[in-house]
Amino acid sequence: MSQLNRFILSLSVCLLCSYITYGQKVKFNRGRSVEKKFYAVVPYEELKSKLIIPVQIEGRTYKFLFDTGAPNLIGHALHDQIKTNEINSVQVKDANDSKRPLQVVEIPMLAIGGVFFKNSPAIVNDSSRNSILKCLKIELISRKSCGL
Repeated sequence: MSQLNRFILSLSVCLLCSYITYGQKVKFNRGRSVEKKFYAVVPYEELKSKLIIPVQIEGRTYKFLFDTGAPNLIGHALHDQIKTNEINSVQVKDANDSKRPLQVVEIPMLAIGGVFFKNSPAIVNDSSRNSILKCLKIELISRKSCGL
């Protein structure tokens, strides 16, 4: 085996090991829209410089922080009200280096602006521990944007 082939093999093994060791165990881009092609106008309200959109789950509407940089997040109260399927759990670490596991569930169906999404993953979090969620009186956070 040539020296170049050994180098490529060693590099591939190192990259694979780092992916397995540090890679995310839960894929948060699993949810899909029911419609293949769609156009939707989503109403929103601006609250403390944050975009809040309505999200329908099981016929009820909840306030949803539109955040394009984060996975979906729901509080325990909402989790207890709706039907979900448990996927896994993730270990999270806060700014004080405190670690704790959080449950990851799948919401079978939700709608945003009349567009239906099935099997959307969400992290279940204690909303009372997050002062921003408490202050805004919102139920959940969506996929990425505001940099909270």
